[in-house]
Amino acid sequence: MTMFKEIKKRATRNAIFTLIFCLVAGGFLFVCFGKDALTYLKGATDITEASVAKIKDTDYAEITLDKYNLYGCYSEQYSKSGSSETVSDYYYLVLVGDDNDMRLMGVKVKAKNRSKLEKIEEEYTAMDNGEDTDTTTTLKIKGKLTKMESQPYQHFKQTITDSYDFSYSELDSVTLNLMVVDGTVNIGEMIFCLAGVVIILVGIIIMIVAASGVTVNKFKKELESRGPGYIDYVEQDFVNAVKFTKTVRIGREFTFLIKGTKCVMIPNNEIVWAYPVKTTHRTNGIKTGSTHSVKLLNNRKKAFILPADNADQANDIIGLYANMTDTIVLGYDDGLNGLFSRNFDEFLNIAYKNHIYGDKSNQYANDNYNNFDNGNYDNVNNGNNNYDNANNGNNNYDNTNNTTM
Repeated sequence: MTMFKEIKKRATRNAIFTLIFCLVAGGFLFVCFGKDALTYLKGATDITEASVAKIKDTDYAEITLDKYNLYGCYSEQYSKSGSSETVSDYYYLVLVGDDNDMRLMGVKVKAKNRSKLEKIEEEYTAMDNGEDTDTTTTLKIKGKLTKMESQPYQHFKQTITDSYDFSYSELDSVTLNLMVVDGTVNIGEMIFCLAGVVIILVGIIIMIVAASGVTVNKFKKELESRGPGYIDYVEQDFVNAVKFTKTVRIGREFTFLIKGTKCVMIPNNEIVWAYPVKTTHRTNGIKTGSTHSVKLLNNRKKAFILPADNADQANDIIGLYANMTDTIVLGYDDGLNGLFSRNFDEFLNIAYKNHIYGDKSNQYANDNYNNFDNGNYDNVNNGNNNYDNANNGNNNYDNTNNTTM
């Protein structure tokens, strides 16, 4: 049938656009955050006794600090709270490598571990003075292995040259410009990476659903369940409907909206209010564009949004409803909106309950509907689509509800 073929074709096209968007957005997130996230998921590499070559090839590390490898604090980082400053992190020298190549590098430890660090320092001093006890305090640090910041690196080099009698020319052979940063597992990166994967999978699933025709078949079965001949009845209305955008068709009996991979079928005799909406888009307070649509509300207060290419097309959609029936309130004002929310029964008395759908007093039937020539629509009322007078009554309603996103 023409209707189901058209719905499947449009749904598949929508799914293709969705898939492209998901691949681009999801791929971007995965590329930006995937490497670090996968590194964290793989787990930390223990570099306590690892070779220098292995350390250089590590992104996410774990090291156990004790009196045998911790060689003192060389810098501090402060955090400011009001007018006071407190130490947030300590930078310590740590000895790494194996018997063939031993180097000094850094470890950045959170201030909350200060008491353990002091205990390790005391044990080191005792051992260095020949007063060693059998006590060995350990502190395991896990985090990202990265280069030192500029100022701490200067302190690092200065401490080594002053305390261990190395010249600056010898530093490259006895140090590594690397540090393990305590607690730098970035959960946000993992979440963004996972979000990227999920977005890509969603796009693929939507594409598969659309291409397989699952939603179209479900729609067809739903129509079949309503009795013999109902599909032909709906099909006829769909084929003869006025086509506005690629996803909106308005027939005599139904308004068809292809939304994503589904077709929403709105009985026209249930629509109680329709008005154009102009949405202004802003970025950082600067207007970046606007979009137009028509908002429909039915007799159960359910809302539907019909996209329009421009303001004229939105008005043409309103014009078609105006020609078809007197049961729909056309146009918007705050008074109507308040009445709709506050006293729905009274709102229905404006038009919906006082007329019969399609029983248009100004010779409805074929002539007015066919002004639109099955998709090649002309402007109703000779192009003068300013629906201030809703339902030919005395209520003056502004035709556009402006909202800002």
